[in-house]
Amino acid sequence: MGLAVQSEALARTVALHDLIELRKSVFEAVARLSVLGVNQDEELVRITPLAVTRVLDGYLAGELSSGEVEQWAEALFMRDDVGFYEEHEYIMTLSLFRFSTPELTSPITRDVACAWKKRLRLEHSGVTVVVPARNGDEARRTAPAGHAWIRASTSGSQAL
Repeated sequence: MGLAVQSEALARTVALHDLIELRKSVFEAVARLSVLGVNQDEELVRITPLAVTRVLDGYLAGELSSGEVEQWAEALFMRDDVGFYEEHEYIMTLSLFRFSTPELTSPITRDVACAWKKRLRLEHSGVTVVVPARNGDEARRTAPAGHAWIRASTSGSQAL
């Protein structure tokens, strides 16, 4: 790898961390990434549920607007240079999609942010939640080793 390519990868990695960790304003970090051009095929950073939780905490504290949450998620969603740990891939893809497309899902509100924080906390702790889909089917995937499925219902949760 040439020095120029290494330098660009390092600059992109720093810019991605600035955005993910909110070390700069969302606007500044996104602007910096756009100057660096198209994302690479190589994964440079991995994002976890904790990063999304921090952004939602910023929103709930009034430090970030719903537009900034959307812009943050949109800048990270579907990038080849941003990856996820295998055990978090589903929830991370879903959360970035959800927050990057409020026009398709629903507006970002305090209630939505609180619900997603809870969901992300459960996912980060290794508990897998089975959520009924709108069509009545359950969204399922393999539970992490050593963890049971939990079905949410109006009468409470039950292990499957």
